[in-house]
Amino acid sequence: MGSKRYLFIAFLSFLLAWGVFTGRAMATEQLDDSVKTEVENELKKAGILGCTVDINVRIDVPESENPYLAESKYAEDEKEASLWALVIKPKRVLTQGPQPTIFMATAYRREIMGMLVIPMISYGYNVVVCDMRGTGSSEGHWNTMGFIESYDVKYIIDDWIPAQSWSDGSIGMVGPSYMGILQMLVAGLVDCDAQGNPIHFKASIAQVPYSDVYADIALHGGNFDLEFITFWILLTEGMSSMPGLIFLGEDAQLPYPFIAKDLADIQEGVDELLASINQFPEPLVDLILESNNDMRSEEFLQKSPFIFWPDKPAGGWDVGIRDEGKRVYPKNLPTVITGGWYDIFTRGCLNQYTYGLKNHSAADKALIVGEWYHIDGSMGLGVNSFMTGQFYARWFNWKIRGKQDPFMAEYPVMLRVMGAERWRAEKEWPLPESRVEHKSLFFSKKKAEPIAGDEFTENKDFFGIIGKGENQIYSLEWDRAKCDLASANPVMEHTAKAGDFHGESSRSAARWLMGIPALVTQVSKNLMGVNIGNGKYFEDERSDDWKIPTFTSEPLEEDVEIVGPVAVRFWARTTFKDRSDALIATQDAMIDLLGNLLGIDTSTEILNRTLFDDDVQFVGELCDVFPDGRARGINSGWLRASHRQRDRDESMFATEHAVDPDYKPFDPLYIEQDFDPELIDEGELYEYVIELWPSCNVFKKGHRIRVTLTGSDWPHLLPILVPSSNEIVIDETHVARVDFTTTNTKDEGKTWKWLTETGYNYASFNEYLVNHKETVSSAGTEDSETDAAYVGVDTESSIANDSSGGCGSSAGASVYAGGTSSILPGMMNLLVTMLIPLAFIAVHRRRRRRRV
Repeated sequence: MGSKRYLFIAFLSFLLAWGVFTGRAMATEQLDDSVKTEVENELKKAGILGCTVDINVRIDVPESENPYLAESKYAEDEKEASLWALVIKPKRVLTQGPQPTIFMATAYRREIMGMLVIPMISYGYNVVVCDMRGTGSSEGHWNTMGFIESYDVKYIIDDWIPAQSWSDGSIGMVGPSYMGILQMLVAGLVDCDAQGNPIHFKASIAQVPYSDVYADIALHGGNFDLEFITFWILLTEGMSSMPGLIFLGEDAQLPYPFIAKDLADIQEGVDELLASINQFPEPLVDLILESNNDMRSEEFLQKSPFIFWPDKPAGGWDVGIRDEGKRVYPKNLPTVITGGWYDIFTRGCLNQYTYGLKNHSAADKALIVGEWYHIDGSMGLGVNSFMTGQFYARWFNWKIRGKQDPFMAEYPVMLRVMGAERWRAEKEWPLPESRVEHKSLFFSKKKAEPIAGDEFTENKDFFGIIGKGENQIYSLEWDRAKCDLASANPVMEHTAKAGDFHGESSRSAARWLMGIPALVTQVSKNLMGVNIGNGKYFEDERSDDWKIPTFTSEPLEEDVEIVGPVAVRFWARTTFKDRSDALIATQDAMIDLLGNLLGIDTSTEILNRTLFDDDVQFVGELCDVFPDGRARGINSGWLRASHRQRDRDESMFATEHAVDPDYKPFDPLYIEQDFDPELIDEGELYEYVIELWPSCNVFKKGHRIRVTLTGSDWPHLLPILVPSSNEIVIDETHVARVDFTTTNTKDEGKTWKWLTETGYNYASFNEYLVNHKETVSSAGTEDSETDAAYVGVDTESSIANDSSGGCGSSAGASVYAGGTSSILPGMMNLLVTMLIPLAFIAVHRRRRRRRV
């Protein structure tokens, strides 16, 4: 295994070195004929040969159109900065005139992410992909999802694209993650007519977006997200610090015989590259190390689509200089949102659908949630019509061109039901009360019965002696009257020692690295229909759950489907412990090393607060325990004690602190505690509610339900370095329980229906998206005459006889399982995007050990 690993690393290193070498060569020399041929061949495979491809199109945003440029601390730089875009125009523009445009705004380099939307050319759409300010080739400073960035995107949508001769003024947006979030942000700002309809922004497909930058990405339950945030910033800045496309010259097109020789173009490319390198540490400082970035602020509100939800505080959100906090997401903007049960934005995408699209008609919204992490969810792995563009084209043809082809309207919600391994369609999300039952399982201090052959529940020590280990194996009861309330209370110990942190050998570690460690498993399961993941660390939590309180039910007598979020409610009393000199020295050395590696000051107030306050990081997890003892992580939640749902009206003399009586679990607008967190008092009793993120899983008959509690989730969360002992108090007056909803089978065919049979492969679901027909009205779109050229069903013969065909390619070839259109753009995008992180992981792969 060792030699194979080194060969793998060497291979990746060679590819990276080759990329750097050729990138440098491209800056100064003529392209080799073989390289030109390869580029042209790839364009042909992608179906865009015959189009006009402008590689470097300069977009200058007037200061009058972006009111926040003058507000920036980099104002002088921003006023002079140009954005750079890739523009592809189909042959149809020449033969039939201006066409609709599919627009993607990205921070991840337009030459990479543009491959996701290249297939749209086959359907007769213009494609525009623009690097955001301070990323890729674009100049200025990266204003991550702030108003500067949002107004840049607004200008391109409302002014720049409609002014182009090839544009008919109608625009659709598509893209995952960052590109999906920007859609949600700009939708609240774009120009609308008197009826509230966007004038130019006509339809949206936002894949794996968030809705609340604070709770969905930056601080989970008040705990700083270390793993994803750091990796994401370093990766994005690293991509921006590579040579940009502007080295090719402002007038560069494909196919092109020469690299720019104009000294002004080369100088501009050099200046932009050096600026990107010099700005490398800025996001780490601006996003992480500012003094109050562990608390909610206007900065976080600017970056959060939820400020455009119809539900707002009285008078709107106090944010912005143009009353942005009073604006609302347009109800007539048709929007598809996709997400994954193991995505980093599961909470956000579901809330965006529930609250952001609250006023949308059923025909103008859709929700698709698969068993995806972030990286595979970004491309809808297994749903090939995402990768070929056929799904996008069907939505945009209906909502932009007006083709009467309604789909996903009667059942706009499509969920992958884990455990059952099937896709199901629903009419609503959250599921209506008629579809669910509210249930609870209660924590008991009775020891759970061990599972035969399972070392974890048999609690064996090093010598294999049963009953001598340190695992805390307690039970869960459906009936509280059966709970043991008399025995000693469980204790959650947090030693704050590096080797004792929990989370590293769990699904969490894979989830918050965007699912990269699980990518091979996901490809095998979703594309090939073969599950090879059962033995992987991210599919079994037992190696991570040693020595912490776990609560497990008896084997289930029937299948139980838990759907939606889950609340873990309990009382705890905390005692903080002094750090030893050795622990202090070790922790200080680790922090100094981190600062030196990243080139940042680690003595800031926010880091001291986050690491060394007398606080507790509560982590709850729901697991599906198989008959052999394997514990599959289903969903997780996090709560910092200082960010608890405290009752602000309680007596100042209280020593038992219940949660706020007005608090309702899962209310995304219950956020006051994040503006002014309050530390707990040692030794006093507090009630906590951990909100576990939504999921959908069938716990099969014979399986068990398990809930775990721990004090760390490393490396996902920055740990608290103050040791603590946390007594979980369970008695007659202090209830500990897990609350959830289960589904029933009422009204099948009326409010819900199965879409596929049991199976891992997503091909059947893909067929449903591509082929199912409905008779529902298009809900606001105008009918229009359409022909094959407009709707993406051109054949080779029709293209041969009709110059209006999309770029000389067979658009109909994108039909899954039998067509000839290449899914190369999606796969190449995945490969290129993953190259750097895969090399990073291969070199820095963590050593995992089994806790005993």
